[in-house]
Amino acid sequence: MKKKKIFGVLLSLFILFGMAGILAGCDNPVTTVSNAGGKTEQYAYPEGGIIKKAFFDELKNTVNTDIYPGTVDNVNYVWTFNGADISTPMDFNIAMGLNNDAATQVQAATSSVQVQGFNFADNPGVPGKYNLRLVLPTKWECQSIDLYNLDGTNLNKVGTVKMDNSTETTQVNFGLTVAKGQFYLVSSTQVEGETLGTETVVLTDEEKAAAKAAGQAKKQNIIDEDANYSGAMDGYNTQLDKIPSGQPGPVEPANVTIDEGTTKYCTLEVRCDNIWKAQYYPYLNPEKEPYQPKDGTIFAYKQVAYHPGEMVYDVLAREMRNAGIQMEYSYTPIYGSNYIEGINNLYEFDCGELSGWMYEVNGWYPNYGCSRYLVKEGDTITWNYTCNLGADLGQHF
Repeated sequence: MKKKKIFGVLLSLFILFGMAGILAGCDNPVTTVSNAGGKTEQYAYPEGGIIKKAFFDELKNTVNTDIYPGTVDNVNYVWTFNGADISTPMDFNIAMGLNNDAATQVQAATSSVQVQGFNFADNPGVPGKYNLRLVLPTKWECQSIDLYNLDGTNLNKVGTVKMDNSTETTQVNFGLTVAKGQFYLVSSTQVEGETLGTETVVLTDEEKAAAKAAGQAKKQNIIDEDANYSGAMDGYNTQLDKIPSGQPGPVEPANVTIDEGTTKYCTLEVRCDNIWKAQYYPYLNPEKEPYQPKDGTIFAYKQVAYHPGEMVYDVLAREMRNAGIQMEYSYTPIYGSNYIEGINNLYEFDCGELSGWMYEVNGWYPNYGCSRYLVKEGDTITWNYTCNLGADLGQHF
């Protein structure tokens, strides 16, 4: 009787773990999140680290996103592939390794205190541009992190990566079109008293308080003089006579159908250049400064995919998520639109009382919310952070 019970337990365990192994090795996504016009699917680490060509064939020319996580030593990493960026489907190995063999050489060349080397599998090419997120095991105390490629003895800077230092670990995000060779993450040297613009002005607490009061008064004056002003950087409550001739009017999302079977293209860019200008920099929230790119480029100008029927908000939300860039919004019922509160941890009022996010399409700043602007093929969409209610962007309300 005991033997039968023991056998039964062993058989149950065999079935349980056997099924778990089968499920872990299957090609179905672990999680699927649907969104307007597409879906994001996260898969388990593929067998041998190799994503089969068939997956990229299916993903190509869609607005869907596939995510594959992995771990090497104490570093977690996540590969993100967007359908619009897949150009050459192929078998692709996402395995990575850590290698600090040339750390001394890299530190000497860059005068950096912290470096971390990594390398890819020996892939002959890539299926298309990808985004890679690395979670470092410790927190790097620095203002920015650069990515370098080490080719023999030649060290070449690739660019500055997106960095999130808001937790006990440091996370970096970057996109590449190669996955071969030796790379190094290099921390920046802490900069103190840096001069930005023509002159860095240091204000006293009294001067800051006076400037804040003046900003609030200016904003209130605009609201008092124009009853249509919404009180937010997203613009005005919709009034058709406020829309310039030749510019499109607002479209209610409920009145359009998203054509998920069709993929078209527009361009997107997100910038925060003006926070570094001498007249605005003194008002920048010091807690947010380390996370903002010195060149103002939060999301570089790029062609992105969308489905007909999607709004500017849909495009922004999807691309920020795919690029690993933080974004927060709120829905404002009275204006029937989503309001963008923050991008890349830069929020309204983070650089003065008149600061916040504004969007521009084909050179025009719409006077209605981003979730009511219907995207058309070829549209050029730019999100700019204003420090002076749009005046610093050439807009005067």
